[in-house]
Amino acid sequence: MLSYKDTLQGMEENIGMFGWLGRSAMAGGQLEEAIMNFTEGLNRVPRDFPHLAAAFLMDRSECFWLLHQYQESFNDMRQAMEIGLPAVDANDAKVRLIYFIYKIIEDCVCNAL
Repeated sequence: MLSYKDTLQGMEENIGMFGWLGRSAMAGGQLEEAIMNFTEGLNRVPRDFPHLAAAFLMDRSECFWLLHQYQESFNDMRQAMEIGLPAVDANDAKVRLIYFIYKIIEDCVCNAL
């Protein structure tokens, strides 16, 4: 019988495949495909483990941002912050969050001129 820890690790690896597929599509400029993969990963996150959703939300937020779908980007980033930044790569998540805030301010300033 699998332990709780082994079950959780297996679930994370299975769900993580969609993160890998999404990031690969994103790197190849296929942002719509990346969004589909991140969304599929989100749909598979069990309600008991919402912290697993934060990384998908952050990655999907970045895709929406690159597609100039700012409202969707904000919604995903806000939800990711409410859940909590991913513990595994919290430093990276904080850097990405700061970058998004910078880009928002930059876009607001450029559009105001």
